[in-house]
Amino acid sequence: MRRVSVSLAIVGTYAAQEIPGPRPSQPLVRKGAPITGELIDAMQRYGLQSVWVSDELLPEFEVQQAVRIETRDVARAAFTGAYDRAERWQEEKVPPAPEYGRRIEDSTATLVSELTEQDDVLLNLSFIRSWDDYTFEHSVQVAILSVLIGKHLGLDEDSLHRLGVGAMLHDIGKAMVPREILRKPGRLTDEEYEIMRQHPQLGWEFLHEGFPQIMPTSSVVALQHHERNDGSGYPFGRQGHEIYLFSQIVAAADVFDAVRAQRVYRSDYSPQQVHEIMRKEAGVRLHASAVEILLRRVALVPQGSIVQLSNGHYGMAVALRRDAVLQPIVRVVADETGHPLDRRDVDLQEENLTVARLLDGWPKEVLALARA
Repeated sequence: MRRVSVSLAIVGTYAAQEIPGPRPSQPLVRKGAPITGELIDAMQRYGLQSVWVSDELLPEFEVQQAVRIETRDVARAAFTGAYDRAERWQEEKVPPAPEYGRRIEDSTATLVSELTEQDDVLLNLSFIRSWDDYTFEHSVQVAILSVLIGKHLGLDEDSLHRLGVGAMLHDIGKAMVPREILRKPGRLTDEEYEIMRQHPQLGWEFLHEGFPQIMPTSSVVALQHHERNDGSGYPFGRQGHEIYLFSQIVAAADVFDAVRAQRVYRSDYSPQQVHEIMRKEAGVRLHASAVEILLRRVALVPQGSIVQLSNGHYGMAVALRRDAVLQPIVRVVADETGHPLDRRDVDLQEENLTVARLLDGWPKEVLALARA
């Protein structure tokens, strides 16, 4: 199964998980139901941005997730609620009810518990490519990555919880940035960029005044997550030890997740490029040990990713390798022209191949020829 943007969901696939409706007792669609054009329209009307679907060519393959789907969904809903209250706070100066802070605390506690209970395995963290969904998904991703870093740095469970809360809320200040700037399809002007640069300060002010129950060690992350070790960051240009450890951890997780995700003003980075970018940042602008943990402990080609290899062949990453995070085992299904191949699992390291591209879905020509 794969998680895709609703706008990219393909008619004829099947829902791999129950899709919630307007009421908890009335799901929009049950697990196993076919994805139809009408269902896609309904999901978009209800504001759903992503959906778990069965894979068209490899429906029997199920992706193992870093945390349970339910845990991600609860965390995402908690952040979405806090984000909505931040938008209202800016307009009306009405402080949010304490329950919104409790939801963040509780969902983060569950997330930390699941991650700390895991064996020492390569983290499989998939991502979807949906601009409207970016801030919400990104916040959960950064929380997961930050807790992973903190775990391997030896932080205790209480510290991991405070770190996770700060990571979940690091971008809350974007709720106070005009939407036309936040979602602009292209590079920002200098004036727009200066407005965007205000979101750390705005986020900290909102958490300080609106969520006083959030520990200062968590809320300071919103203020400092764009600071950099060499002093090149903002809003204050702090350096090295002047930046709180939690903020340094979240900064590394934030950059790592951002370069993995597609942004509308540039082409995708390949997994190799992500690795090179992070290597160059390590110890210069970003916390060296945090970057090292990410590059060693997170699959740069997540299990379940549809990929095109350096020889042009198409396939899906079906197994991860701790000793070769850039070269998973790939089940090849088609050649470079889309014609079906005898399916086999290819060890990229043994065959000296790399992943050239991560794809949102199977190319149309691959699907058309496979069904012919």
